[in-house]
Amino acid sequence: MAAKNKLEQVKFEAQQAIEEAQGKARAIQIEGDALRSTPQITELRWIEKWNGQVPQYWGNATPFIGIK
Repeated sequence: MAAKNKLEQVKFEAQQAIEEAQGKARAIQIEGDALRSTPQITELRWIEKWNGQVPQYWGNATPFIGIK
């Protein structure tokens, strides 16, 4: 009886892990679709994370996005 309960518990936990992984994968897919369809989201996230300091070295690139 204990072995059967343990087996059921393992099966249940495995199913939970599968459903959690599927949920995460779906969330990533939805976010990716949103980013591809609306590039301004990427700009907004960059602005939100920016600490207000200009990088010491830029190379040939500029860190600023053209904002209208």
